[in-house]
Amino acid sequence: MKKVIAASVMAMALTTGASADVKVGLGYTIADGQNSGIAQPANIRVPIDFDFGLRIEPELGFGSTTTGNIDTTRTTLAVGGYYNLWAVEKVNFYAGGRLAFNKSSIDTTAGGLTVTTDSSSTSIQGLFGAEYMFTEDFSFGAQAGLEVIGGDDPTGYATVSHLLVHYFF
Repeated sequence: MKKVIAASVMAMALTTGASADVKVGLGYTIADGQNSGIAQPANIRVPIDFDFGLRIEPELGFGSTTTGNIDTTRTTLAVGGYYNLWAVEKVNFYAGGRLAFNKSSIDTTAGGLTVTTDSSSTSIQGLFGAEYMFTEDFSFGAQAGLEVIGGDDPTGYATVSHLLVHYFF
C-alpha cells in the first residue's frame, strides 16, 4: 500500500510538473496537537506546490520520550494533499487531507527486565489550514481537522492540529 501511494504521488508530480510551474520546499511541524500519550514525532515535510493551487506534501517523522522507566519511540510516514481555496493579501487558506502510517515501540523496564510493546496505526485526516507568507519563500501556518485512526494504537476519531513552517527554494 505504501509503495502504491508513493508511486502515485511521484507519477502525479512528474506528469503535472511538465505543464505547470512547481515550487519545492522544506517544512517542519513545530507543534503537533495530538495528545495520545505516545511520543509525537518531529515531522520533516517536503511541500511541492503547483501553480494551479495544488500542494502535495510527503513527510517523515521520528519522536522519542522517556518517562521514568518507560521509553517510547514513534515514527511516521505520511503524505498530504491540499488545494488553495482563496488568498487574502499574504494569507493563503486551503483544505485537504493527509494519510499517515505510524509505528510505535514502548520499552518498559522493571527489575532489570525490559518488555517491548510494538504497535502500528493508519490515520486519515481531513484538514483546513491557513499560512501567512512572510516572504515569497517563507511561511508560518496552522492546520486543524478531524482524524480517523485504525490499527493497534488506540482507534477511533480525534481532532488534530499542527503548527508548521515552510521554506521554498
